[in-house]
Amino acid sequence: MDKLTLRKNVLELRKRDALKDKLIFDNLFELIKGFKKIAIYKAIREEPLLDPYWEMLDKEIYLPIFKEKGFSKFLGKEFLKLSNFNILEPFGEIIDLNILEAIVIPCLAVDKLGGRLGYGSGFYDRVLKEYKGLKIGITYSEFAYDFIFKEDHDIVVDYLVTEKGIVEFGE
Repeated sequence: MDKLTLRKNVLELRKRDALKDKLIFDNLFELIKGFKKIAIYKAIREEPLLDPYWEMLDKEIYLPIFKEKGFSKFLGKEFLKLSNFNILEPFGEIIDLNILEAIVIPCLAVDKLGGRLGYGSGFYDRVLKEYKGLKIGITYSEFAYDFIFKEDHDIVVDYLVTEKGIVEFGE
């Protein structure tokens, strides 16, 4: 199945599920509990909603700024603005990604090698190309596939977190 068809199918099937979201957060929390600085995402388009749990993390949180092609520190809801992409983003200085111990990445789907399918804009593929820390993909378990759709330019996640647990991918 080509990536365009897969993307279309997942977008039609994916529905946010509060119980699964909490289980995903619990699994993610176990994986990152020793970390101090992480980047995470602000959920859109039926992505697993982790936003309500951020305060429980007790960590420095960073969010993507898509137009600037980077990440900035989350200082609170009052310091978010609506972007051209209709996504709430922080306004502030773009950081050096390698100060982050992990980046939590929303995924439409993940293949058996850790290849990530996103919305097709290539933001994470471009921005994380040189990132040295852990890349943690987030999706619902039904979108973790046992076939390969990764292309050469696609990033690979080190871990996949779903409501059913954590999968580690090898080099």
